[in-house]
Amino acid sequence: MKKWIFALAFLAASTAHADNLSIAFGPSLDGDTHPHMLAVGHEKILGEVSIFSHCGIMFGSPWNPWCAVVPSVHIETLSGIFTRAGVGVAYFARTDDRVSSNVNANISWTVGLTQNGWEAFLEADHFSNGGLKPPNPGSDHVCLGVAVSL
Repeated sequence: MKKWIFALAFLAASTAHADNLSIAFGPSLDGDTHPHMLAVGHEKILGEVSIFSHCGIMFGSPWNPWCAVVPSVHIETLSGIFTRAGVGVAYFARTDDRVSSNVNANISWTVGLTQNGWEAFLEADHFSNGGLKPPNPGSDHVCLGVAVSL
């Protein structure tokens, strides 16, 4: 088993062509029930797949910190236009009227442009526990962001 884990780790490291560090900010799409969100993220791109991890704060009273890891499909054209889409797991420090459990799914979709080691992007995120602990209407956000290649 250890040999398989080592082989997969070696394959991932040898095929990686980029690491990106990002920051994004944007409003909720849930009306007045959720405030703005600020998030920082890291994406490890492995060919046409990536691991996107991001942590942030939902500004409200009180603030709600969260972190998520989202395995994604990452597709980029030769001109630098890219998209990333995936589903992962998120952890919220607090529950509220939109997410009634600490552990939630994070559905994330991003579209953007990469040029000279920089990215500008638009990201949409949905956080939800899938109705496992009602009430759970979920939380939806859209963010504008920038990233730099490491």
